[in-house]
Amino acid sequence: MKRITFSLVLVAALTLSLGGCSLLNLFGQSSPQGTDVHVNQTFTLGLGATAKVMEANLLVTFVDVVEDSRCPVDVTCVWAGNLKVLVKLQEVGRSAQQVELNSTSDPRQVFFGDYRVDFMGAQPPKRSTQDIRKQDYILSLMVKGLK
Repeated sequence: MKRITFSLVLVAALTLSLGGCSLLNLFGQSSPQGTDVHVNQTFTLGLGATAKVMEANLLVTFVDVVEDSRCPVDVTCVWAGNLKVLVKLQEVGRSAQQVELNSTSDPRQVFFGDYRVDFMGAQPPKRSTQDIRKQDYILSLMVKGLK
């Protein structure tokens, strides 16, 4: 049984390395050029990346990290803290709107036209022993239809 498991892991590793697939792509991070997603589908964005929500004709761009006061995972805190990010929303062919979303404080969601954009989470977790570079943040978002 161990030999079969090891063989499967080896085949998977070779397939990923030979196929030019990075771990970020494997876990769904979009590229800075953008990616197509769907309403009611959780998707991820790296800093500067844009997703096009197909049914909504909506572009969602991760613009900036405004604040990260989250409690580090290796520390005991009395408050979970908050991650505040800046996201740009734009219906194709219309003017863009920048909004702030929060991980634990309000607003954790914003309404935009006939849709709601929810902040689902972020990676990497904060640690007391290291700083997170802005380009290392990956947001998880979801656009939900209101109709």
